[in-house]
Amino acid sequence: MTDYAEAIAENIRKYRKLRRLTQADMADKLMIDVQYYSQLERGKRNFTIDRIIDSCEILDVRIEDIVHIDRFSKTETAGLKKRITKKNRRRFS
Repeated sequence: MTDYAEAIAENIRKYRKLRRLTQADMADKLMIDVQYYSQLERGKRNFTIDRIIDSCEILDVRIEDIVHIDRFSKTETAGLKKRITKKNRRRFS
């Protein structure tokens, strides 16, 4: 798992817990199996862009909150945000 993917999974887990949602709640809302969701949060699998966007909607957070990665340079983080934002625009256009 890349550092980006690990940080995104950690952020999603943090916001899920802040919202007092279980992994089962998130899996249900994302329409995926609980075991698969657990693998996403544990870093056994990577969140897709679509699942990141859907998670943001479920957790009522901005994409920037999920992809905020302190351990990377601002240039690297900006590049990741730009790719996700571009994907988000296409999805909702």
